[in-house]
Amino acid sequence: MIIGLGDAQTFTPQRLELVGSIAYNESNRLRVTHPFFAPTVLDGGVSKYTTGQESEEFITGFLRAARTEKILQAAGADKGPVIQDLTYLAGPTRATDTQQGIERGLAAAGR
Repeated sequence: MIIGLGDAQTFTPQRLELVGSIAYNESNRLRVTHPFFAPTVLDGGVSKYTTGQESEEFITGFLRAARTEKILQAAGADKGPVIQDLTYLAGPTRATDTQQGIERGLAAAGR
């Protein structure tokens, strides 16, 4: 699955919150139990944000979609989540900053 990030000139990390939500919803709809996410922000020429800022926003959106899915399931409006885990890919030079962003997103969600 490819999720477009939009125009590089107007990109902000907050856009990745929507991308995280889309990634969750589409993975769940397709019944993918172990989705992978590989951001291409740097590859697209956007370098004014840290990978930590980007991963935090992505995780925030991903977890928001997961909470919404659980509400729908409890109301009988959906089969429920199938996603068991997420692999967020980052290169070795960006891994620490990316991990810290993921941890901030998890902490904000109370996980």
